[in-house]
Amino acid sequence: MSDELKPCPMCGCQEIDVRSRKTTIVECKSCGLMMFDYRDGVVRDVIAAWNTRRPTPEQSGETRERAASDALTLVGHAEYLRGMGQSDMPSWFLGLAERIARGAGLMTLADRCAAMDRSALGREE
Repeated sequence: MSDELKPCPMCGCQEIDVRSRKTTIVECKSCGLMMFDYRDGVVRDVIAAWNTRRPTPEQSGETRERAASDALTLVGHAEYLRGMGQSDMPSWFLGLAERIARGAGLMTLADRCAAMDRSALGREE
């Protein structure tokens, strides 16, 4: 088994951090996606789990469509939570939607997500 890490399944970033003390953590340095295990001495198991996944959108040919769908779903969640009176989670959802859209080259959608986030926080530019 190889200890070499595959790129982040969420954003495709190659910079992946592995930390192991009492908990083994594999974390993407770009989007913060994490996988962890509380058991001692399971670094190889966590790396194997990180590397095991379905084909990436690039491999299946649906990158932009999937990213747009995911980003718009997150925008919908943000609006729902905002309507329920939440204040911090909508911003988190909009930030994630923006990163997904930018990663897929959907700059107009990413810019709209960022503008919605600024508007929600009262930081119009």
